[in-house]
Amino acid sequence: MRRSVYVVFGFILLLSCKSRDVSNDLISPETLIEVQKPSFEIEHMVFFILKDSTTNAEISLFKERLRSLRRIKEVGQIFVAETQDLGDSRALDYDVVMTVSFRNRTEMEVYMDHPFHLIVKESLKPFLREAPATIDLMPE
Repeated sequence: MRRSVYVVFGFILLLSCKSRDVSNDLISPETLIEVQKPSFEIEHMVFFILKDSTTNAEISLFKERLRSLRRIKEVGQIFVAETQDLGDSRALDYDVVMTVSFRNRTEMEVYMDHPFHLIVKESLKPFLREAPATIDLMPE
């Protein structure tokens, strides 16, 4: 049954790939700029330095707690990653970085005071060597 579905889907895909003139489909630079315009007004970035004694399991737990902030409806997108040493002598000494996107300042303010955000923030303190650094960006 599954193979039949794939065959039918493949046949439909082939039929939709008919040859046509695509010269009018090219994107002009003006259109490209409009397409690439950020959909979020504010990018809230947080930089964490963890205690040297933090284990790999604790780092995973730390990142999962950060990712759990997605549950707050005002959060547009969230990105969490460990930093990597790629040999750039200018790189700052942070272990984990989180970026949270918001559509507007009001949503960010709701997020900052949200009870779940405050619980997560408090739960991360035992892993931190020092207070996190933050920066907020507003794309033009």
